[in-house]
Amino acid sequence: MTDRPHGTFVATSSQDGRFVFYLDDAAGNELGHVVRVPFEGGRTIDLTPDLAPYALVGIALNATGDRLAITIANADGSRVLVFEDASSEAVASPQVLDDRQSAVIVEAISAGGSLVICSATDPTRGMHLQALDWDSGAVRAFLSDGAEAELNAVMWSPLLHDSRLLATSTRSGFRRPLIWDPVTGKREDLALDDLPGEVLPLDWASDGDEILLVQTVRAIQEIHVHDPTSRTTRLLQTPRGTLGSWGGGIAFGRPGELVAIWQDSTNPPQLVALDARTGGLREVLISSSPVPESQSWSSVSFPSVDGEMIQAWLVTPAAEPPFPTIVHAHGGPDGCVTETFSAESQAWVDHGYAFLTINYRGSTTFGRNFEHKIYGSPGYWEVEDLAAGRRWLIAEGIAEPDAVLVAGTSYGGYLALQALGTRPELWAGGIAVAPIADWICQAEDASAPIQDWTRALLGGDPATRRDQYVSSSPIGHAEAVRAPVLIIAGRSDTTVPASGVERYEARMRSMGRPIEVRWFDGGHVSLVTRPDLLIEHQGWALEFATRVLAGDNHGLPRT
Repeated sequence: MTDRPHGTFVATSSQDGRFVFYLDDAAGNELGHVVRVPFEGGRTIDLTPDLAPYALVGIALNATGDRLAITIANADGSRVLVFEDASSEAVASPQVLDDRQSAVIVEAISAGGSLVICSATDPTRGMHLQALDWDSGAVRAFLSDGAEAELNAVMWSPLLHDSRLLATSTRSGFRRPLIWDPVTGKREDLALDDLPGEVLPLDWASDGDEILLVQTVRAIQEIHVHDPTSRTTRLLQTPRGTLGSWGGGIAFGRPGELVAIWQDSTNPPQLVALDARTGGLREVLISSSPVPESQSWSSVSFPSVDGEMIQAWLVTPAAEPPFPTIVHAHGGPDGCVTETFSAESQAWVDHGYAFLTINYRGSTTFGRNFEHKIYGSPGYWEVEDLAAGRRWLIAEGIAEPDAVLVAGTSYGGYLALQALGTRPELWAGGIAVAPIADWICQAEDASAPIQDWTRALLGGDPATRRDQYVSSSPIGHAEAVRAPVLIIAGRSDTTVPASGVERYEARMRSMGRPIEVRWFDGGHVSLVTRPDLLIEHQGWALEFATRVLAGDNHGLPRT
């Protein structure tokens, strides 16, 4: 269907399976044009040939596949474009439904195509939902839970003339499901008092009778089926591991069956059929490639400096501790590590390292307060949580105190660099892949959506919050770094632009600090779409760690 050197990351398909729509970018830089290609292969059609390259931040199709809406973003703001005949042989030029400087994101189109649901943010309504009229762009209805809450659309009712929308709100402190009818204004929060924590809706059965839910508590998932008519919910006894968000996917399939992408810490992702009544495994539809024997993850918890209990996943070699150890921070920060197959963790274990990946402050599913703790001063609480993980590993006799490295990718790479500069006494070395090294570069050089996100996270722009930008940036703490640093970064990255790494490297070298920077040809999404890069990067990381722990702290061979 596609053959692109840097892979295809953002894509969606029409419900009838005829077409796939994706962002055709350059070298994984996440700037390009939305195109359409037949599922069975064939001619690719550029839907916006007259526009300059843009970032795609929202895309949705209606149930019949003839109406498409997208949100594109650039330095001028956000635009919602709609296509009336998205499934026709020749697609007409789009109409501009909405154009504003602030962020607006297309999330869903009603089955009949008359309404487009977008999420938007303003100081009084917070992140709220707007129902835009397809023909005029007028706001027909909006739903807000106040300035502190976040609302997100999930999907419209699958019934053609049903105007109900399945959505989530953080009003309770956790993401919880609700049904909203923008035509009548009626709202109903699903009656799930027996299910604590975060509960996300995943799918709505084609007859409208059942809703599939995933509950996440301390990074452990359980799958439930909810009947909105009787307001009853049943727990499915699904296989241990990840089926819902953060590494999986599950949906209603044929009658009596669920189709899911399932994985756990020793089994890579595979497509499976589950019994819709019990959750039991029926059959493996598409198996994964064989992998070497792997070690199971264990869920652990430990207190951070302020007493907050932090959840993490630990995997160790089948030998006696202590071990050299990797303290790992996931990307995001708005993400959650559940039990998934991580080739990275298994590679470290195969080479004799323990591996601890931490759901630090800022991670999702642990509640709004936990998630928003980092807002205004990123890099402080997250590093405290990483330091607490190291402290726990040593107290438990798992880690060799002088052989703990900190590592991560994207926001996790940022935290690795920030930890090296703000807690330099703790680490033998650090490995940062596609890291944020300078928040000022993020605010000035990144893509438009990332610039908006940066200002929201830091509480303003560099002109008004410069001290915070410096304090939260690894480049502001470069002088304190003691341990050797390996950075792996992409030349085409617009999410974390190369300028930040270049400035950080120059600062480190000017002070004689040991740093190695390896560049690859690609962007941020290349780290997901190109397995060859992941293999190469893991090799670099292992080589670096071996040299560092052997005492070669300054003989870094490549720049």
